Amino acid sequence: MQRSLVALVLAPALGLVTFHGSIALAQRSGDKAAADALFDEGKKLLAAGDVAHACPKFETSLKLFDQLGTRLNLADCYDKAGRTASAWAEFREAASLAEKRGDRRVKLARDRAATLQPRLVKLAVVVPPASRLPGLTVRRDGTAVPAELFDTPVPVDPGTYTIDAAAGGYQGWSTTVDATASGAELKVEVPRLAVVPREPAPEAPRVVDRKPPAPPPAGDVQVAPVKPVEDPLVDSGARRRRHRISYAVGGAGVVAIGVGVVLGFEAKHKWDQAGAHCSGDVCDTTGASINSDARSLGNTGTIVGGIGLAAAATAVVLYLTAPAARPVAEHTSFQLLPRAGGVVSWTTRF
Repeated sequence: MQRSLVALVLAPALGLVTFHGSIALAQRSGDKAAADALFDEGKKLLAAGDVAHACPKFETSLKLFDQLGTRLNLADCYDKAGRTASAWAEFREAASLAEKRGDRRVKLARDRAATLQPRLVKLAVVVPPASRLPGLTVRRDGTAVPAELFDTPVPVDPGTYTIDAAAGGYQGWSTTVDATASGAELKVEVPRLAVVPREPAPEAPRVVDRKPPAPPPAGDVQVAPVKPVEDPLVDSGARRRRHRISYAVGGAGVVAIGVGVVLGFEAKHKWDQAGAHCSGDVCDTTGASINSDARSLGNTGTIVGGIGLAAAATAVVLYLTAPAARPVAEHTSFQLLPRAGGVVSWTTRF
């Protein structure tokens, strides 16, 4: 019985860990054949001027298998699509990789990045000290802007952006900015948010004093015996079995919680690795891929940990609700039945 319960609790957790391990292994090894096929399709589309479909091909190819040539072509595709900030970031990343590998294409990547530098559109979200309210959240096109990036010009792809700010107890604020001019440096200042007006307090409820109903008139009383009821005898062995089950379920829960913690630390390690490939909320393709791995690890760890917590809670409930052994007792009840109406009853134990 105990082994079956342990297997039922551990099976989902171990299955999730095994499944995630297989995915991680496939991601690390990559699928070079599929990546090469996507790269070839991207090259054909780019040569035909179809950048809208070429860039996604290069992006997916790079996620499957990171190659310097794919990254350079992706950066070139971004440049032709007018996404100067994305192209500049990819060329810089390609130059860094080429330098580490001793690849001669390092000069090409650096020259292309330098050519894009004067065309970059930079956008700074300025938040004065008076506007930095407790709990303030500033977003650019729905993506949170970290406080460390306040007042800092950040390269962005040309386009129209929506900046909004919100804080608990304050009215929200939003504006749009046109960031299409080549080489422009723009600033958007977030004002101090206005306090939300307080609603008038509701009126206190009125208290109505109601008298209790009058008791029924007294009259002659008859005593009516009620059939005795016997309590079943609870076997003390049932209590011991319930305790054993709770121990098995609790142990399984502890194992699952441990697995969830390990996956959480692995996800944290991935996040730290992604930081080297990100500038604020702008990440290159490698950073985005590592972030995806971190999210997958974190989600799996949360699920496994949740199963463990549920098992532990179930074990506590099983232990606390174990039946207590008690002797057989007989209850005999009598009812007083007034003739004028109303019923009074009591119970005696023998």
